[in-house]
Amino acid sequence: MAIVTRKGCERIIRYAFDYAVKQGRKKVTICHKANILKAVSGLFLEVGKGIAQEYAKDVQADDIIIDACAMKLVMDPWQFDVIVTTNMFWRYSQ
Repeated sequence: MAIVTRKGCERIIRYAFDYAVKQGRKKVTICHKANILKAVSGLFLEVGKGIAQEYAKDVQADDIIIDACAMKLVMDPWQFDVIVTTNMFWRYSQ
């Protein structure tokens, strides 16, 4: 079960773009699983694309499915600048 709200998505994604601007970063990558989790990740991606348009003059944005992102992080991590995703893809271990 996942609880994802538009307000929560806006908060974390806007933070990522604000961080990119303040740190002089050039690109924000929105990582998602919208191909499978249409409601949860679909909302995250939709909100992300909307916010990306607001920052288009300062920061480039793209999106990637989390599986491909994980592979690309291993193969060539330097292609990423700022990555934003939900906490669903963070594994908690004790």
